[in-house]
Amino acid sequence: MRFVNGRDDDNNHGHTSQNHASYDDDYDPLKTPKQHPLDDNQYNYYDGHGYFEGGAIRPGGPPNYTSPEVLALLSQYVAVGLLYGALPNLAYPLFTAYFHLTGAEYNSATALVSFGWTLKVFVGMLSDCVPICGYRRKSWMIVGWTLCCACMVVLGIKDHGPSYTTLLATNNSALASSSLGDHGAYVAILFAAATVSFIIADVPADALVVEVAQREPVASRGRMQSLIYTTRT
Repeated sequence: MRFVNGRDDDNNHGHTSQNHASYDDDYDPLKTPKQHPLDDNQYNYYDGHGYFEGGAIRPGGPPNYTSPEVLALLSQYVAVGLLYGALPNLAYPLFTAYFHLTGAEYNSATALVSFGWTLKVFVGMLSDCVPICGYRRKSWMIVGWTLCCACMVVLGIKDHGPSYTTLLATNNSALASSSLGDHGAYVAILFAAATVSFIIADVPADALVVEVAQREPVASRGRMQSLIYTTRT
């Protein structure tokens, strides 16, 4: 026999058994929880550095999807989607029909255009480790879009010469075979440079999307990524 706080342990054991019995009688495995599992209030907490609202994993409050911050990010993915869809799909009609490149030359040109996507990891490390003017995202976006705009301007204003069919119609087959290959290679290099340039802007934007998405509460988590990829597509 033991005494706990001056009372007999046997008596305490009796009361405990009665309490357990009453709890077991009231237990209902199908009982509706008092609080909804996605109720934001149950996830609010403060870690000493910031307020995490609704189960967010980054402080700052839930993002406003109509704010200038989010709309600017969405507009960037509009441009990324246009370039991502336009440049690869222009390769076949431009390089084969206009410049009349051979199969090997066409494959080399398309490989050069798509080569920039293999650099995404290195661009991400560069933007994380080498901030420009104190910014790891904004500055690299400006650099990428500036270079991409420069490539687009050069592509737009440069004279690429007549097409292969035009030269054949004027019986200039010798000129067609000698000059069109050089023009096609030049355009392929500009396409590749434009691709690398908008990738330089796209990678920091992806990192910024992650930062904004981590502020989302549990009830709306994943909405930011859905908006981004819907806009890009």
